[in-house]
Amino acid sequence: MEIPPNILRELEEKKAKAMLSGATSNVAVEEKGLEEKGQKGMKMEEMGMIPPISPIPPLLTPLLEAEPHRPSGGELFFGYLTKTAVFLAVFLTPLFFFTSSDAINLSKQILLSVLAMTALGAWVGKAVAGGRLVWRKTALAWPVALVGLAAILSSVFSSSFWVSFLGDTGRYVFSGAAIVSYLIIFMAAIQTFSRRDAYVAMALWLGSVFLASLYASLQFFGVYIIPGAAYQSRTFNTVGGPFDLGIFALSSAPFILHLLRSAAAKKIKIALAVFLAIQLVTAAIVDFRIGWLALAASALILILAGFKKRAEQMGERGEKGEKGEMGKISLPLAAVAIAVLLWFVRPPQIKDLVFPAEINPSYGASWDILVKTWQEKPVFGSGLETYPYVYAKFKNVALNQTNYWGVNFNNSAAEVVTWATTFGAFGALVWFVFAIWFLGYAWRRIGQSGIGPIGPIAASNAAAGILASWFFILVSKFFYATSLPLEFLFWFLPALLVLCDTNTRMHANDTNEDSIWSYRFQTGSIKTLTVFFVMLAVLLGSLAGGYFSVRRASAERTFIKAITRNGADETQTNAEKIDEVVNGIYAAVAANPYESRYFRVLATALFGKMNDVVAGINARPEGERQAKPEESALLQDLTVRTINAVQRANVLDPDNVSVAVDAAEAYRNLVPLVQGADDLAIQNYERSSGLEPINPFIKTQLGQLYLIKSNMFNQGLELDAEYADKARAVLDAALKLNPNYANARYFYALIQDYDGLKPEALQNFLILRQTNPDNQLIAQIVANLQNGFPALGIPPRPATPPQSPKAVETKGVPK
Repeated sequence: MEIPPNILRELEEKKAKAMLSGATSNVAVEEKGLEEKGQKGMKMEEMGMIPPISPIPPLLTPLLEAEPHRPSGGELFFGYLTKTAVFLAVFLTPLFFFTSSDAINLSKQILLSVLAMTALGAWVGKAVAGGRLVWRKTALAWPVALVGLAAILSSVFSSSFWVSFLGDTGRYVFSGAAIVSYLIIFMAAIQTFSRRDAYVAMALWLGSVFLASLYASLQFFGVYIIPGAAYQSRTFNTVGGPFDLGIFALSSAPFILHLLRSAAAKKIKIALAVFLAIQLVTAAIVDFRIGWLALAASALILILAGFKKRAEQMGERGEKGEKGEMGKISLPLAAVAIAVLLWFVRPPQIKDLVFPAEINPSYGASWDILVKTWQEKPVFGSGLETYPYVYAKFKNVALNQTNYWGVNFNNSAAEVVTWATTFGAFGALVWFVFAIWFLGYAWRRIGQSGIGPIGPIAASNAAAGILASWFFILVSKFFYATSLPLEFLFWFLPALLVLCDTNTRMHANDTNEDSIWSYRFQTGSIKTLTVFFVMLAVLLGSLAGGYFSVRRASAERTFIKAITRNGADETQTNAEKIDEVVNGIYAAVAANPYESRYFRVLATALFGKMNDVVAGINARPEGERQAKPEESALLQDLTVRTINAVQRANVLDPDNVSVAVDAAEAYRNLVPLVQGADDLAIQNYERSSGLEPINPFIKTQLGQLYLIKSNMFNQGLELDAEYADKARAVLDAALKLNPNYANARYFYALIQDYDGLKPEALQNFLILRQTNPDNQLIAQIVANLQNGFPALGIPPRPATPPQSPKAVETKGVPK
């Protein structure tokens, strides 16, 4: 007897589902059983009886489990929120900025931190709302996790944890917060994106690079879009320095070249051609040769990918392969030709457009500092974003003969060397593992997917173009520092390539155990309870991280407003202006108490307020120049707050030589008010000298303090021979570091005069007179020595140096 149509239709549906889940054998058995049941059922109906409803056989269980998961409203909301956060990161990172101490990098790091924490929290929320934890498997998960672990460990073992984790002015690209944000967004895209979402992200990427390039080009020609004096500069752009912009503008060029040779729609080709033209023009104006080198290397990747695809097709379709495939290498070849031409020929420049000079350490100096850092801290390096500290400690003494003797660079000659120096051997190893692993992964998948058009930019497989653009960034890292938008792309482009791979399941309802791991929450399960608490901790951590990032942005705005408002209102008294600055800095500190820069500026502002109080006292008639009780209390309070600010800055950033020098200067200024402040000043200058051993300025400042403590030039006081010997030694060391350093020679010559070495002292002062012909004090000292008098005369003059302002001494070659 025939099977009823409704039962037959049900069987066909179950067979189709079973084929997807590998349960066809069960269906065959079940079909036979149901046929028999159908026959019996008809016989019972013929007898006027209704067949009994039997329980679901065990053989049907796999079919029921194969039912697709239907996402709830909450699951859909959190999924959309995760994707939106990633989309915003892709589009806004190259474009976002706000007024701050570092308008470009700090703002982008805060933006990425907020979006990464949003994506992470939303992903956890999606799992909770759906009642199951889903994890898409990818070969890149472990290398990426190891990079994140290296970043955290390098921050933890850094002497300046908060600097390593949060960064500092000019040093935010490789802070712990930035790297963790890159990796979270990478994994959020892998876990939540469909292939269509990946194509949307590609479009946003191309659009953001184009807009950043277009805005910079308009600035070059004097067309200013954004109001404000800070942005009315022809060299201002949203990416970073001019060279950063030149490289970033070319970063998507390989991908566009790939789309141009494979896109089907004419309108899309025209739009892509316009994008590429604007970016090439921007890069040509900047004229940074490293960008052309990286472009040529990435174009070669496209050419090799074409040959690889051709070879695979010949194996599959015979000798002919795909018709016209070899003709598609013309655009990459043209890119190579343009890059080679612009390497040797400088393009025409815009009139009166001058880019600021940019200097980096040489490759030899960079490798020398890397070796010395690894000898001291081999495993985890000096700590994220602490390159200026190891550069100051290990730089060559020959730099004292150049104009950069007082400069400590934020990066080495190449990003890979900076990474190895600050991350250590472990961080360098996992970075190279990731790079090599991804290169192998991407190369194996070029030409394998054959994806059809999903969206206007995805006319063919995008893997080759993504790999070429990623390789562009990789090559640039071996020759130059990496900007934050470019570093974000370095970690995000691999996610796009993974999402374009047909071997990876990219749908929310995937159940293939080979590409996905899933765990459904169960009531009363210890495992579920453990997973739930872990996810709750992650959720709370993401909320706290996002909240703190917003507070950082608020603190920076408050800080900048406070220090730039001073003097804006002419009706205010000087005391009122200083109070406004101090109160603004305290508000910034309350929002972000981990920024050493705030405390350094706060100490300076507090000392300015102390000077204002003292000036008010000294402005009174001579008989009334005594501090009132409220003034004494105020001075005492300001002194305590200044010392607290200095100490807090030292705790937050102990290896920063600039912080140590600022602390020494602050204590030196407090000598008239605080007993023992001179000893604290000496301690901080001694520490500064250890942090930057070849700096003659630091040693000279320390020598002056030793001389003061020795009483060498104080008539009627007993000489402290120990401090006098220290002064001789440290000033002699300063002169050996830089014989042209005027202040060191000045104080050393005074010591020679005190020691009775009159000819040697006269010779040094004659040298000083040649380099300081307008200095009347030196001229008088020379006359005194030539006439047989003490250098400082009778009675002696104050032992002041020929040029004392620190801001002058630390710039250029000292004379």
